[in-house]
Amino acid sequence: GSIDFVKNGLAKTPYTLSEVHVFEMVGYATEKANSQRLPPGLPVKVGDVGNFLALISNQGSNDIASTTLTASATYLPDFPVLALKTYHGAEKLFGGHLLRSDHAPFWEAGIAAVMWTDTSEFRNSNYHQVTDTPDTLNYTFMTNVAKLAVARVMAATK
Repeated sequence: GSIDFVKNGLAKTPYTLSEVHVFEMVGYATEKANSQRLPPGLPVKVGDVGNFLALISNQGSNDIASTTLTASATYLPDFPVLALKTYHGAEKLFGGHLLRSDHAPFWEAGIAAVMWTDTSEFRNSNYHQVTDTPDTLNYTFMTNVAKLAVARVMAATK
């Protein structure tokens, strides 16, 4: 995975990474009340409806999260996207919840990375269960995630 790539493969690549986007659980969304929870101690308020895409960034990638939010507001104004931007190493707090995906090794290597997520088990009761099947996913939500990814690429290449 990303740990091995950063440790062993990155130096062998013929290109330089300017930013990394990790799509971690981006298929589940609902308009149901009380469908969204947060990791214990996370000092943010997002409401109780699990209908948004979350972007998780650290100090080295907060600008990427900001420009992605701008792209979202410009091209997908009805698609709710929130960013949790951390500063001064605060991503290491909160029981490791902000470091448990493939973006974390890039952060450790000083490479800007943003995790895109539907917040996994903090929203999706099917997460890592036998009930986690294609029919439980929100394909309109995933389409909007893909559209936002294209918008981000276009914004980054201007």
